Amino acid sequence: MAGETVSQAFENGAGYSGNAVYFVMAGLGYTAILLTAAWVLVSAYQGMAGNNLNGRQFTWICIRGVFLILIIGWIVLPK
Repeated sequence: MAGETVSQAFENGAGYSGNAVYFVMAGLGYTAILLTAAWVLVSAYQGMAGNNLNGRQFTWICIRGVFLILIIGWIVLPK
């Protein structure tokens, strides 16, 4: 089957275009990553406020969180 035929068959069977499904799945995935990163950063802040983390550890956790968001965004979000 040609690519256009497969796309049309999917749209006829599912009732949605492939692009619409992609955007919904990408949005859900990116939302999950943002919520996870926010949870990690809030937990790190609470750990620093409670003197369980020092400034250097907190900084590295923040850098990792931002890096995670950037990498997943580059992979998941449409070009």
